[in-house]
Amino acid sequence: MAAIKTLDDLAKALAALHNSGIGGFFTTYVDADEKNSTMNILQASQGGLSLPSRDYYFDEKYEKQRAAFLEHVAKMFTLAGDTPEAAAAGAKTVFEAEKGLAGKARTPVELRDSLKNYNKMPTASLAASSRRFPT
Repeated sequence: MAAIKTLDDLAKALAALHNSGIGGFFTTYVDADEKNSTMNILQASQGGLSLPSRDYYFDEKYEKQRAAFLEHVAKMFTLAGDTPEAAAAGAKTVFEAEKGLAGKARTPVELRDSLKNYNKMPTASLAASSRRFPT
């Protein structure tokens, strides 16, 4: 992870994680098409959040949980060999990255809307819609 410097590096790291069965930022899986159960298709869903939902990253009432999360992540970095200062900086980076994802994430209520979440498209359309991410 420390070697990630560019979007291309990030894409390669995410691909390696996903190939190993470890999700990152999003989840992909093969399952039945919700409108045609005779067909299995690749499906993708949001992911990448450690805290329960997007509200935990923004709502004042979850400040205590955010502080505990930062402390926990810093402890993990310390156990991995970082100095306390580097661990605290790493924890802040992790939190800010997740907060960025949370800002674009759908709420639990929005995720229950099967029509809104059905966005079947050809692979070429998916690639075109995510031009900032290398294919």
